[in-house]
Amino acid sequence: MRIFISFILLFFINSISSQDIIAQLECKKFRKGKFEMTGPSGGDIKIKRKNKYQFERYNRENQKYKFLIEWTSPCTYKLTLQKVKGKKSAKRFEGSVVNVEIVAVTNDSYTANSRTQDGKITIIEIEKSY
Repeated sequence: MRIFISFILLFFINSISSQDIIAQLECKKFRKGKFEMTGPSGGDIKIKRKNKYQFERYNRENQKYKFLIEWTSPCTYKLTLQKVKGKKSAKRFEGSVVNVEIVAVTNDSYTANSRTQDGKITIIEIEKSY
């Protein structure tokens, strides 16, 4: 009986570890490339990630953003706003930080929780564009 319980426990731990490894590999495919998402007041946001930067173009608001992107784990990253082009009122947000945790992944998109410095949490959906 002890052997059976030990086997079940070992199998359970192994399956959790395997799922974690799969999730890490799935998140990794979103570290670089071109993406799209819907902005907070509608309209499309085009995203380009390369090396340690993320660039965003929000056409509806005629804004461009440059973020420093830092991956803190395989499925979480931190965006620090480096530069804003467009409305001068948005420049006050330079230096602000958004923490993002990927919670679900599909072939060409992911769902994430983003948290601003003031604690506001937003669910976002980001799709890979080709």
